Amino acid sequence: RRRGIPRWLAVLATFVAVGYALSVVAAIVCLDPCWLYGRRMLFTPFLFFLLGLVTAGSQAMERSGRAALPRPLPAWVNVVKNLAHLSLCLAVSGFIFRPLLPCARPAVPVGPRLQVSLDTSGAEEFLRFWEALEQEQPWSDGEIWRLVASPPYQTMLAHHSALDDDVTPEALVRVFVALRDGNAYTGQSPRLIRMHLTYQWAGKELGMLRERLAQLADPERVQRAAEVTRAALPPQARLECTVYVLADGYSPAYATDDAIVLDLLEISRPENTGDWLAHEMHHIGTASLLPEPCADPNLGVALDIAAGLVQEGAATRWVDGWRAFPTDGDYEQVASLLQDILEGRLSHSETKVRLTELLGDDKRGPLYRVGNGVIVTLAAAHGDDWVQARLGDPVGLLRATHREGGWPSLKQALMLLDKSHGKCPVWFERRR
Repeated sequence: RRRGIPRWLAVLATFVAVGYALSVVAAIVCLDPCWLYGRRMLFTPFLFFLLGLVTAGSQAMERSGRAALPRPLPAWVNVVKNLAHLSLCLAVSGFIFRPLLPCARPAVPVGPRLQVSLDTSGAEEFLRFWEALEQEQPWSDGEIWRLVASPPYQTMLAHHSALDDDVTPEALVRVFVALRDGNAYTGQSPRLIRMHLTYQWAGKELGMLRERLAQLADPERVQRAAEVTRAALPPQARLECTVYVLADGYSPAYATDDAIVLDLLEISRPENTGDWLAHEMHHIGTASLLPEPCADPNLGVALDIAAGLVQEGAATRWVDGWRAFPTDGDYEQVASLLQDILEGRLSHSETKVRLTELLGDDKRGPLYRVGNGVIVTLAAAHGDDWVQARLGDPVGLLRATHREGGWPSLKQALMLLDKSHGKCPVWFERRR
């Protein structure tokens, strides 16, 4: 105003600035950068722009009518008038920028669709294996086979064999036999070689591992993680799983089918396992929304990767609060993998190698970054609930991302998916 700006324009500019400031506050409070760009960022500035117009107009009318109304209006009249102005501005803003959702959502009550159990037998048996060696009472081959054939280690083998053909029950038995006999492991699998080295280290840290196991074997922590996950899933999702604590030696935590593995050896801070558990439980919950696996070899793998992208993106976005910034190269690598699989250019082993490279050792590789980018892009455009209602339709979400301009290099892969529609039509129907 001191520089000659008209009153109405100064009022309008002040309101818009306050509206943007509230977007910044929302981003900080909600730990959600989507309030700083896209439709969410525009919502509060637009709302306050309308409020500014109403306020400037109201002030002008009051000044012009002051002579006719020498006495101030009763307080209740001003209250009703201001509430009417605010309601109208909110209604117009909400209509223009829908669907816009509040940052915080109420927790979904934990009901019969939440069944999570804890099994620490895998870790306990591993420690007993080493304690028997210390007491010079080494296990027989039969006892080692019994360990490897147990449900915890069968779950572990299912996960690792999906990424490395050399990880088999027989190979894992050879790892334990080498440990028992004090020999080096000479297999071909880099995973098993690393596991063998980690197991050797574990044999010297039994006291510390016993204390760590006591912390990991906390059913209340598991239950709290399940409740956090339940609140980040749509109501129709199922969360039924077993949490196995065992000696993996390669990956700290992962989910496979209806089980979650926590690695006694790789998780150095048990107090943070709630975060790991919630992330992996979210995968199981979103997987419950998917159709039956597609039997076609190439299309089935491509659909599994699409589903994995959505699952990782959803978990990192809503459970971890992680914001990735995928590059064009990340999008091109993932799109190229999908295209090569759908065109039948890759053998089974070549697909595993490519997939492992895109996952990355730290679980922050291109696949994770692209999945996060997909969810963030769609949530910014349509809102969190819109995306969560479609977690069972990964193909539809990828198509929507492409339409929003968030993944231009996906066009060819989407065309190939359309051509394969008849092989597994249920994956291409809109699911909720």
